[in-house]
Amino acid sequence: MKVNIGQGTGLQVFQGNTTRRAARLLPGQRFDTYYRVLPNTKAIVVRLFGVTPGAVQNEFFVTTFCCRAQRQDHAIGEGDYPVFAFSTGGTWAIENPEEGLMRVTMSGDWTNASAIGASVNIYAIADPVSQLTADQKIADGETLVYRVAVQQGRSS
Repeated sequence: MKVNIGQGTGLQVFQGNTTRRAARLLPGQRFDTYYRVLPNTKAIVVRLFGVTPGAVQNEFFVTTFCCRAQRQDHAIGEGDYPVFAFSTGGTWAIENPEEGLMRVTMSGDWTNASAIGASVNIYAIADPVSQLTADQKIADGETLVYRVAVQQGRSS
């Protein structure tokens, strides 16, 4: 999946502790970060900070960012994580995320009167012991395959 989305598109896929800055986003303009969720991830933490509104402000609405996290291998409307916020900063924890790619999108609120900037920090909290188990019947001649991640340097 990481190869497919990055191949030929010029998109970079991040993992680990990642901080990115979006400067001067116009109302409705978006800034995407594709983040790799590894096996045994207990939570992904998304923090929006350093919001810098433009010189011109909307008289009726607070200048904000929209921050959203979404799975990248589901159809539209499916796989959204519970982060969809209009905010001037905040921290959200996405517990027990599925392995694969997550897209974190920051965009200038459509009600903003000028460009806006902000930073996003994304990091994973790993569970050192896998919580995955398998309990299934197998028929004669059938093959079932399970992936098991073994930490580097482990002998058993």
